[in-house]
Order: sequence, then structure tokens, then C-alpha cells
Amino acid sequence: MTTVFIDGLGLIGASLATFIKKNHPTTRIIANDLNPENLLYMKEQGVLDAASSFEDGAKNADIILLASPFAAICLRLKELADLSLKDNVLVSDVGSSKVQIEESAQALMAKGVAFLAGHPMAGSHLTGAKNVDTKRLVNHTYFLIQENSSQEQLSSFQNLLSAANFDFRLVDAASHDQIVAASSHLPHMVAFALASTVNKAREASAVDWGKPAAGFLDATRIAKADATMWTSVFLSNPQQILASLDDFEKEIGRLKQAIADQNADALFKDLTTAQAARRQMEKE
Repeated sequence: MTTVFIDGLGLIGASLATFIKKNHPTTRIIANDLNPENLLYMKEQGVLDAASSFEDGAKNADIILLASPFAAICLRLKELADLSLKDNVLVSDVGSSKVQIEESAQALMAKGVAFLAGHPMAGSHLTGAKNVDTKRLVNHTYFLIQENSSQEQLSSFQNLLSAANFDFRLVDAASHDQIVAASSHLPHMVAFALASTVNKAREASAVDWGKPAAGFLDATRIAKADATMWTSVFLSNPQQILASLDDFEKEIGRLKQAIADQNADALFKDLTTAQAARRQMEKE
């Protein structure tokens, strides 16, 4: 019987546990989480077989999945290097920045422990096991950095999560961080900034705005995400995020200049180009 130990039963960890149990019901899932409500809920759902301390869970696992916040994942990788783990154990994670995680796993890999870094590209501003909605993750991209794991371990891990029908993509850590800086980190930062900007205008207005406009709500939904988590994420990938912000500022500058010049042709061209790109990305 395969034993999977999950450190962190928040939204992502609990979702992955649910996928594992769906197609592999005989797999034993044990977990550690600072919030006992997450553990209790997953037990009630029939997904979690037992709760465990981090050390005991790691020592008894065939697969260790680190699904805690980014900074905690880096610490856990260093802790694992000092534990006596099973032979042929596979360690993976779901952290949103991979270069720092890769660096944190060096001592573990030096001991010969297989590490397969990972990142499912889906989530929600909601947190906790009770907010699990596996539909949010089904069919989404799941980046994997193979590190020192074998092809057999890679295939076994992908099969373990087969219920999610993930689009697994193998990349290197640096490429991953560049991709997520532009496609995930930048949008979150823009959403936070946009929410603050609009709120300042609302507070300064002498008129009651009533309900927020739908466009504002659509564009800032992710600004409701956990601030502690995103503070950690933004600081975990600074160079790539700053580069993406530079590119974004250039695009905003082009739009500002077109408006200042009353250049309808330039403005229309920029908007239609962006519109076509957005539609194509959604189609893909």
C-alpha cells in the first residue's frame, strides 16, 4: 500500500488529496496541518486516513507532498534532509516560485532523495479545506521540474493525480519563475494595486458610488487573496516580478500616451491587439 504524506491541507493540499483518493482509494493519506479544522474536515470527507506530526508522517511516507506556504516549504525541505526517510521516497511540492525551492532542496538531493518540484497553475482567493472545489484545478496546467527524480517516479506521480486530468508540463526552475511572474504574480500585484487605487477615488468622492461596477469586481477578484501568502510569494521571485512590472508599466505608458495625444488609431490598435491575445489564450 502506498502512503502519501501531505504537509498542509489548505485549498491546494486538500484538493490534491481529494484527487488522489478518487482514483486511488487504497492509497493511505496522512497529513499534518496547523489548523485542526482542516484535518477534521478531510477525515469527515473520507479523504484523510490519519493525522500525523511532520516528522512521523515524513518517515512513514512513500510520497511526501509539501503543500504549505512558500516559506514553510523551503524550511521543510531543509528539515527533510535531516530525517531518516524511506528508500525510494519521492518528495514534491506545490510552491509558486521554484528557484528558491530548488536551492532549499540541495541538501536533500545530495543525500540521494528524489525531488520532483511542482506547481499546479490554479487556485482561488478562498482558503482552507472546506473551500475545496476540485473543478478549479481540473484540466489546468501543472508545471513539474524533474530535478533528480527518475522517469518512473515522474510517471507514478502523474498517475497518482490522474483524476485531475492535469496538463503536466516539464520545465526548468528559471523558466517556471519567468512564466508565473508574468501570468500569475503580476496579475495579483496589479489587482491589489487596482483595488487600492479605486478605493482611494471612492473615498475621495462626494458622491455615493453604490454597488461596485462589474468590471472592477471582475478585475480585482484575486485582490481578495490572502495577504500573508502573497507577501511571501512576491518576495520569493523578485527579479522576475520586477521585470514583469517594467513591461506592464511600458504598456500602461503606451495607453496613457495615446490618450494624451488623442490618437484614436494607436489606442484602437493596442486594444484590439490585447483583445485578440486574450481570446487566443483562453481558446488555447
